[in-house]
Amino acid sequence: MTRTHLKQEQESPDKMSEIKYVKTWQKNDAKIEQDVLQAWRDHNILPTGADPLQRVKEVCVVAYDGDNIAGISTMELVEYPPLRQRFGFFRAFTLPDYGRQDIARHLAVHCRDVLCQWSLDHPRAKIAGMMAIYQAKGLGHKPVGFSGLTLIGYNSLGHQVRVIWFDHAEIDV
Repeated sequence: MTRTHLKQEQESPDKMSEIKYVKTWQKNDAKIEQDVLQAWRDHNILPTGADPLQRVKEVCVVAYDGDNIAGISTMELVEYPPLRQRFGFFRAFTLPDYGRQDIARHLAVHCRDVLCQWSLDHPRAKIAGMMAIYQAKGLGHKPVGFSGLTLIGYNSLGHQVRVIWFDHAEIDV
């Protein structure tokens, strides 16, 4: 039995838990990577064509409830042509048993802080901030979210595109 399935047998999904956020960005922690890969397999969450061994190297923060994964975030460093800058592209997955605990919002805040510090420590990477595309229904009722991600427009599928600029970011004028 996997860790993600143990949660279902141990307690009801309505019970609030003590969630611990573990910063994993660029740490190559084998145990956490195995936990993440197992959670992705258990829930068949990765899109078709995504390489799990590549994606696991992008894990930024993992939410744990004891030994059980409650949420996973990844960060991919990408160019965003409309803003002519590089951003950390934030993705989050909250396991179904934890859907009502705001884990994705807290993952976003932790990832923002981790990436901001990493970008300060690695100025050659020229990371201007963090961005996300809100695909889940029910997200984005306010133009500025809990994590500071701010609505800047919509993609071709009608999903919200949001960014947060780091204070140290500079743009060419």
